Order: sequence, then structure tokens, then C-alpha cells
Amino acid sequence: MLAVYFEGIDTAGHMYLRYAPPDYPGTTAAERASFGGAVAAFYRYQDELLGRLIGAAGPEARVLLVSDHGFLSGLERPIERARTVDYAT
Repeated sequence: MLAVYFEGIDTAGHMYLRYAPPDYPGTTAAERASFGGAVAAFYRYQDELLGRLIGAAGPEARVLLVSDHGFLSGLERPIERARTVDYAT
């Protein structure tokens, strides 16, 4: 058995999801233009890494992909406008 932990999706989500649509309070149009695609770009990169790992494992390998939690994105993402919410996390 081989277990691999990828931290990047979690970090990218915490740092950059607030810049992705829909507009999040406390972000500027310039920030959204610069960083709005960061999470999606990291998912593409992560998919590439997983593809390489699965390819190296071979056709007889069994792969189980799990997550400790997920992020709601797009219109499903809750946007709390209360000042008590820390939008960075």
C-alpha cells in the first residue's frame, strides 16, 4: 500500500477561492482578475499529478482517492456578509 498526501488543493482553496466567482466581499475587481482562476488552475495541475501517479502504478493497481473535506464553489459557495467571518479561511 502507498499513501500520498497532496496539500495543494486545500492551500489553494483557502488562499484563492475568495477571488473566484461569484464576487466575494472584501475583494477587488483587480484581485479577482489576477487570482480568480488560481484554484481551477491548481485542480488541473493536481489532475496531471494524479494521472502520472496512476500511470506509474500500472493497470493492476487499485486507486482510492479521498478528501478530508471539500470546498463549495460557484453559486453553491456560501457568502456570509457578516463582519465576524474571516474570509481568508
